[in-house]
Amino acid sequence: MQPRSRKMAFLSAPGRLIDIYRYGFGNSRLARKLLWLIIIKVAVLFVVFRLFLMPNQLNRDYDSGEEKAQAVRHSLIDRSK
Repeated sequence: MQPRSRKMAFLSAPGRLIDIYRYGFGNSRLARKLLWLIIIKVAVLFVVFRLFLMPNQLNRDYDSGEEKAQAVRHSLIDRSK
């Protein structure tokens, strides 16, 4: 058997995750409930972080669509320099 390179190990990661799900969670009701609990928890955390840590500055600082577009253009041009 030949040793696998790091690139090949990275490319097979989705396959390994599917195998972990299929063999680890496939036959157990408790494991499926825990997996759903983890998914719901991550979704709730994402929503909370999105609401409180990433405010929508364009809506807060600018009224019209033209002002928002001008602010985005200005921001992109300043970053490229």
